[in-house]
Amino acid sequence: MMRFSHLSLSAALVAALAPFSLPPPAAQGQNVVNEEAREFDIFVKDKPAGTCVIRISDLDDGTTRMTSEVNVKLNVVVFTYQYQFSGQELWRGDRLLSTSNQATDGGKKFDAKASADQGGFHIEANGRRHDAAVIDMTTNYWRPPQPRPDGSLTLMDADRGAIRAAKVERLPNEAIAFGRQQVTCSHYRLSGDVHSELWFDGQNRIVRQKGLEEGHRTEVRLTRITRQTPRMAARPQPRPPVR
Repeated sequence: MMRFSHLSLSAALVAALAPFSLPPPAAQGQNVVNEEAREFDIFVKDKPAGTCVIRISDLDDGTTRMTSEVNVKLNVVVFTYQYQFSGQELWRGDRLLSTSNQATDGGKKFDAKASADQGGFHIEANGRRHDAAVIDMTTNYWRPPQPRPDGSLTLMDADRGAIRAAKVERLPNEAIAFGRQQVTCSHYRLSGDVHSELWFDGQNRIVRQKGLEEGHRTEVRLTRITRQTPRMAARPQPRPPVR
């Protein structure tokens, strides 16, 4: 779901607690048939640092769109550090089709985009272009990793566009507190170029994330889920009888 960027301290996801913006409308000809919003609190070294909101929308063409808004604000000794992130991903089943992300990290702006075709992925990050044979997922981490048989996984850094290699370890399921209930979650550990532990519920959607960013403990905790009543895609109106 997120990766805290630099700062020499690094951090991650609504900080001055700015309100999240709504995701862009579906492309023409697409309708949202199912939608869910998940809200998270972010902690750095066990202290509140910000929030994150993700929206997951199932579209009537069989794709799934995820949008995320992250804002973090940290008071670091003699200055205040802020991180803001806005991103979107489009998936078909377990395949990433495209992603587009923008971030402001300590006042410095970053952007990263990627799109898939039959030959792999074309990436444009901060004005530079490069290709990747495969991207299994991004560091937005909103859905479970799908490693290869040897446990390897290829990720794209969501705000920098760099390609990261990781090993995935599937850990025993674990009960995670959410509100007044305990949710049984699948549990994964990623190591290599990234270091994160991830928990996902029965819908295969993120519930919690823990990591170590430049020596600082970070944690993202689910606080609220809001679902919209499924809407059927608009159907063409029947034509009047020919007379």
